[in-house]
Amino acid sequence: MDKLLIFNSFCLVSLKPKISIIVPTFNNTHYIDECISSLMESSSGLSYEILVGIDGCQKTYDHLKDKVYPGNIKIFYFKENRGPYLIKNTLANESSSEDILFFDSDDVMLKPSIPKLIGLSKKYEVTKFKLLNFVGDFDISNTKGKSIFAEGVFHIKKSLFLSMNGFEPWMCA
Repeated sequence: MDKLLIFNSFCLVSLKPKISIIVPTFNNTHYIDECISSLMESSSGLSYEILVGIDGCQKTYDHLKDKVYPGNIKIFYFKENRGPYLIKNTLANESSSEDILFFDSDDVMLKPSIPKLIGLSKKYEVTKFKLLNFVGDFDISNTKGKSIFAEGVFHIKKSLFLSMNGFEPWMCA
């Protein structure tokens, strides 16, 4: 699969990250900035990398191509739209950490989540998140309804994920 790595970094990170966060995105200029910011804030002070895969969408590419991120945030542009599962598989192979977190580009991460996940990753090979729907701002007290498991958001050991051959590379609507 043809992909282009966009190098717009202001520093290089030489430490092996404790966690690699993989974010596929398509036609998302409204939420992607907030998503990346929330992941950076939740990971602040930790060793991490964020791999964003743009799935053949020129609009999202144009939105992100000139942004400057730290060296541990890498933006990949896949020239052909092939679906999020192929993006996730490809970036899992590119990731530098044994711990992978798959995250959706229209979600935000609560600040204490990544440190808690890193702690859980020492005990569990797979960790699923619960989804909270917010009313207004992203204050935990402003949630509505029940929390449910977020289907596309989970942590898994890279070796386990790759041993199962990743996702089926299906397109989805």
